[in-house]
Amino acid sequence: LGERLDMTAGLRHDAATGFTDETTWRLGAVLAVPELGSRLRASGGTGFAAPSLFQRFGIIGTTFRGNPDLLPERSIGWEAGAETDLPLFGRPAFATTSVTYFQSRIRDLINFESGGRTLTNIDRARIQGVELGLTLRPAFWFETTTAWTITGAFDDTTGRRLPRRPEHVVSVTARVAPVPRVVIAPTVLFT
Repeated sequence: LGERLDMTAGLRHDAATGFTDETTWRLGAVLAVPELGSRLRASGGTGFAAPSLFQRFGIIGTTFRGNPDLLPERSIGWEAGAETDLPLFGRPAFATTSVTYFQSRIRDLINFESGGRTLTNIDRARIQGVELGLTLRPAFWFETTTAWTITGAFDDTTGRRLPRRPEHVVSVTARVAPVPRVVIAPTVLFT
């Protein structure tokens, strides 16, 4: 819409065998603020995920057995954020900073039970957090991005943290294009 606003909308219909059909939606918008070299983003939507065959019937020796009684996950969530390009060293976007806040509420979340020997549905869960990012572009052939995600994931019934959901994740990614049509993109992830 105009030169500043991009909007998206989507619908998806899942018809998973053995479960009721589910239609999910997603809406999003990005507002460009060129006077500040910034973009403001917001999106929200719903989600549906039927348990996989392995989650329901998988077996790993005597240590893990799937749970055939699992229910599908259903969620609603949103996120809002901004990113700003910083002109430095004669380049209009030498660096880009970003921040995104996110929040989800999930019903029947599929997760490991306390002993880790099978999976179970958690009645209600909430996940919220923030991601901070910095991208540097020192040369036309080299770019690197660092992101730090801080997540709080909790069982709404007990108030306890969800197992196997990292509180902190830091990633460092590079994009190196030494010659035309060749891109090398290593990533290091700290959890």
